[in-house]
Amino acid sequence: MLFLDGDHGRQKVLDELAAYFPRVQPGGVALLHDTRIRWPGEPAGTWPVTRALDEFCEQQGLRWAELPGAYGLGVIVREW
Repeated sequence: MLFLDGDHGRQKVLDELAAYFPRVQPGGVALLHDTRIRWPGEPAGTWPVTRALDEFCEQQGLRWAELPGAYGLGVIVREW
């Protein structure tokens, strides 16, 4: 399991996913907190963690889901 809850800027999240997601084994899960929080320096009305998840998953051919509550939690399951 990978849990990311660091700097919530879009590029930082993309960098963390690129660095750490390859270590998630098949059947493992990556969790990203604060999918519904605006981070300083990001445009109003955007959620940088959500944008990063969308971009990363599109590039990698993956899908992610969001669990609501507590600012949101993004979930990527690495398929078997």
